[in-house]
Amino acid sequence: VTGQEKLLPLKFSLRGRGGQSQSLRVSDRLCGGQELTVGSLYVCDPLRLFRRKQETAARCMGFVAPELKPVMIPDSYLDSYNMESYMYSQYEKGNDTGEVFGIRDYQEGDSPKQIHWKLSAKLDDLIVKIPSFPIENNIIVLLDNCILPETEMSPERKSGLVELFFALSSELLEKNMSHSIGWYDTVNQHFSIRTVTNREEMWICIPEVLSSGFEVSPVSTVYRYLETLRGSGFSNHFLATGQADWDLDKLEAYGAVKVFRYN
Repeated sequence: VTGQEKLLPLKFSLRGRGGQSQSLRVSDRLCGGQELTVGSLYVCDPLRLFRRKQETAARCMGFVAPELKPVMIPDSYLDSYNMESYMYSQYEKGNDTGEVFGIRDYQEGDSPKQIHWKLSAKLDDLIVKIPSFPIENNIIVLLDNCILPETEMSPERKSGLVELFFALSSELLEKNMSHSIGWYDTVNQHFSIRTVTNREEMWICIPEVLSSGFEVSPVSTVYRYLETLRGSGFSNHFLATGQADWDLDKLEAYGAVKVFRYN
C-alpha cells in the first residue's frame, strides 16, 4: 500500500430485494484497526421521493495496512549468533569457534583461540580447530507498544512506529533472512511471538498486531518479552520504539540489541 491515504479492506453492503447492493468504503491516512457501527439507515426509492428509516445494529471491523517504507539495516547489525541454540553446517566452515568443523595443523598467523589445547598436548604438536558456520541468524523484531505513563504518543506516532516495525521485518525478508516478530497483546494480556519466513506470514500477522494496540503501562515491553523466554531466547534483538530507552540493559544480558527509533 502506498500513498498517504490507505483504503480499509472492509465494505458495509446493503442488499435489496432485486439483489442490488450498495457498498460504503472507508479510508484513513493512519494504519490501525477501524470499527464501523451503523445504528440506523434510510431506505428510499430510486427517485428518492419516499424514504423510510430503519433501526439496525450492524457492525464490522477492518484494518488499514501499514505503509512499508524502505529502512536501512546495516550489515554489521546482522552478525550476532546464538551459540547455544543454533544449528551448524556439517558441510561449510565458518568463523564460529563455538562449534568445530574439523581440525588441522597449526599455521603461522592462526589465532591462539583456535588452538585445540587438549589434543595438542596429546599429540605433542599444535592442532587448531576449524570453526563451523552457523546456518541461520537468530533475530527477533520487537514492537515497543507498552508506553511509559509520562510519554506522549499521538495516533500519528503510533501509526509510524507500527510501520517502522513491519518495515524492518520486510527488509529482513528482502535479505532472505527468516526471523521472528514480537509484540505485547494488550487485549489478551500476553506477549505474542510469530516466526516470519515469507511475506505471506508477515501479512497474516498485521491484523493481530493492529488489534493488540498500545497500552500505557508501568511495565516495559522488554520486561514482558523476557517473561516469555522460559530459558530460550534470541541472540539479536531489533527494537522498534518511539520512547526513551527502558530496561534495555536487561535485554542486553540475553544478546545484542539494536534500537530503531521513530521520532
